[in-house]
Amino acid sequence: FPSHDILPLFGSLADKVNNKKMLIWSVMGGILLLGPLSYYIIHPSLFGLSLSMVIFILFASCNTALLPYSMSALFPTRARYTCIGISFNTIDSVVGGFTPFLILYLTQITHYEWIFTLVILLFAMISLFSYVLMKEKHPVPK
Repeated sequence: FPSHDILPLFGSLADKVNNKKMLIWSVMGGILLLGPLSYYIIHPSLFGLSLSMVIFILFASCNTALLPYSMSALFPTRARYTCIGISFNTIDSVVGGFTPFLILYLTQITHYEWIFTLVILLFAMISLFSYVLMKEKHPVPK
């Protein structure tokens, strides 16, 4: 499912609706689908897993499409490139690089097969909280 093909559609929709609201709805949709998706990962069903993944990818693609614009609006023009680069890449390397290790370690310690769902839920809740508090201090001209 080529998610990059639908990114411009989410950008266009955000221009009509609201970027912040769409980010909030994309995270909430992902949170709602986390349970069914996790169930089909633990108890494989080709149809259930495929359907859950396609819908989950739609929500994740919405987030991917809108996050660069939102981050641009957080920083003044003179420092925008540096601030986005440092903040995005630091979080991406720490969370993206460390999460698989954390989930494997917690699974070995707890023997709880749903631990990956709880970790992803924690990160999603942090994102949701951040999006709710986000203020566009330096709007990007359209």
